[in-house]
Amino acid sequence: MGPWTAPSVPEGAGGLERSTSDRETESTGARGGTARGVGSLLFPSGVRLWHFVVLPPVLMAMLVAMARFVDPGTRASLSPAGYNVYSAVRGSAISLVMAALIAYLAFRHRREYEAKLHEHNRASSRRATS
Repeated sequence: MGPWTAPSVPEGAGGLERSTSDRETESTGARGGTARGVGSLLFPSGVRLWHFVVLPPVLMAMLVAMARFVDPGTRASLSPAGYNVYSAVRGSAISLVMAALIAYLAFRHRREYEAKLHEHNRASSRRATS
């Protein structure tokens, strides 16, 4: 019997059916399994506003510094046209990494918010039924 189904109503009959993802979440502890473990190590107290403000510029600074370190050797080994292509690919790669980081932070933040909201709603419904 699911946590949202009244004890006297068989599962599936009351309109409060649990989805497959809810069952997977209960059995694995989280959606995504391994991703949750890595995210818990990186963000033990969850994603906060300061992560959105600090992490993207720090990551971009690290990527640009690494690219600047590699640039002199790359410039010497490539033709001018090849270096132009390398520069475009480098800029695109940095942009994609930044977008991926921001998307990951937004996804984690939304998932944490939804979990808190779901827990609040479940606690409210328990108080209302008891």
